[in-house]
Amino acid sequence: MAEIIWTSPALDDLNDIAEYIALSNIDAAKKLTHK
Repeated sequence: MAEIIWTSPALDDLNDIAEYIALSNIDAAKKLTHK
């Protein structure tokens, strides 16, 4: 399996997406960021 290397901009985007999802579903946002 290939290793994923997260860049700072990618992590920033992921955080922004999780914050948006958390507005309506906090559990889904947590699942997204804990993978």
